[in-house]
Amino acid sequence: MMRMSAAIGAVALCSLAAPVAQSDAPVTFDVVVEHSDGSFVDGLTRRDFIVTIDDRDVVVEACDLDTAPVSVVVMFDITSSSPWPGLKPDYQSINDLLLAQFRATDRVRIASFGQRITMSPEFTTDRTVARRFLKDVLAPPAVERSGPSPIWDAVDAAITTLEPEQGRRAVILITDGKATGNHKDRSDVEHRAAVLGIPVSTIAVGPGAFPVKQTGDETAVVRPGLALEHLAATTGGLAVVMPHGNALPSPMTTVALALRQTYKLSVKTELTPNRSYSVKIRSGDSSHRVRTRAWVRTR
Repeated sequence: MMRMSAAIGAVALCSLAAPVAQSDAPVTFDVVVEHSDGSFVDGLTRRDFIVTIDDRDVVVEACDLDTAPVSVVVMFDITSSSPWPGLKPDYQSINDLLLAQFRATDRVRIASFGQRITMSPEFTTDRTVARRFLKDVLAPPAVERSGPSPIWDAVDAAITTLEPEQGRRAVILITDGKATGNHKDRSDVEHRAAVLGIPVSTIAVGPGAFPVKQTGDETAVVRPGLALEHLAATTGGLAVVMPHGNALPSPMTTVALALRQTYKLSVKTELTPNRSYSVKIRSGDSSHRVRTRAWVRTR
């Protein structure tokens, strides 16, 4: 009887001391590297990158320029305060130029938000279909453009749409950055996009700063674009500004080009499943600016 009790106790002790299961599956990161002037750096290899996960350097096993097609949700802020030129009948051509930035193999889905979030029925590689979706989504009743601007809810909806998609995924958000009436918190949406590996690039439209009257004679200057920059930086996207009144899609060209200038890094390290880890990726050249997601989580 004493032997049996000792055996049971030993089994219980072993169970308590069992190591936490860890995943040693390769972890991949999409990385965009820029020169100080904003142009993209090409020709890099795995030896040019330093990857740190939770303050521990890990070995980069593979590095390739990722030319695979991308599934993209292009999300437009159609509230009355967000002056995207393509909302005006005289500037419809800008929307055709926007679609022309994508490759024939890229899958595009169009979405917008005002009083409600509207999503085109499906992803498509057919530019004629995408043009029709774009026209429909950007032509809401006038009442839809009044009211709050739930930017973070809209981004979260785009992430939900992309989550089951295979391969590379991305969100492009076009907005003035004045977020109101949200149910989702920006930090939660950022974290979700980062751990799923879905970069959110932002195109800020309208004036970059505006005054807000305070009590007495004081006036505060508000820069809504700062939140957009933080969203892009955390998820590995780009944050660009469309000059006020500019009817050319040059910022969109910059974002679309980044999708074609992405390195895919593969690292192998033991990570506890379903836990988030902070990530930092640097280039061996300190003058380079590296864009990638700030968090990773294994399943």
